[in-house]
Amino acid sequence: MLNRGESPLKGEEPGLEELLRKVVGAGKFSCTADFSKIAGCDAVTLAIQTPFLDKKDLLPDFSALVEGLRHVGRHLTPGTLVVLESTITPGTTAGMAREILETAGMAREILEAESGLVAGKDFALAHAPERVMVGRLLRNIREHDRIVGGIDDVSTARAVELYAPVLTAGTVIPMTGDRGRGDEDRREHLPRSPDRGGEPARPLL
Repeated sequence: MLNRGESPLKGEEPGLEELLRKVVGAGKFSCTADFSKIAGCDAVTLAIQTPFLDKKDLLPDFSALVEGLRHVGRHLTPGTLVVLESTITPGTTAGMAREILETAGMAREILEAESGLVAGKDFALAHAPERVMVGRLLRNIREHDRIVGGIDDVSTARAVELYAPVLTAGTVIPMTGDRGRGDEDRREHLPRSPDRGGEPARPLL
């Protein structure tokens, strides 16, 4: 469907189907279930849902993200940039294998185990949480400021280079080290308060 330039999303997404037809027609966009194609990519982004296992305890379900990371790791080649766009707990990109504060990191650990490569040496790793709303996908992607953070300065610079051309109205905000980005992402998902000009409403503790 996507390879025909058709959007699978239900509802109104202004400009999305026209953009799909344009990039598919120009040969700049294609979809595949062949993960081996990752080996030929300069950058890989993962935007995989992390829903709650149980809404009562608010523990996220990382199973789909873990599987995605494994697929990427199996075909990862030296020099590739890997970016997580999923909404995740602070510390996941570079410090959550056993505890949030550990430095191994779930993503790093999986990618290194599957690829035999070393993050920060053989490949770059960063986190750029997605911040979009239904009905405003393209607008949000282009206009929302984007916090981009890598496990080191090189990873951060690579990620900034990837996202800067996309934000035609927004700003890329670089951060090295993963603490704080998950908090910022959750702030973006708080209910909007009309009394505060559409700013996220302050949670009650």
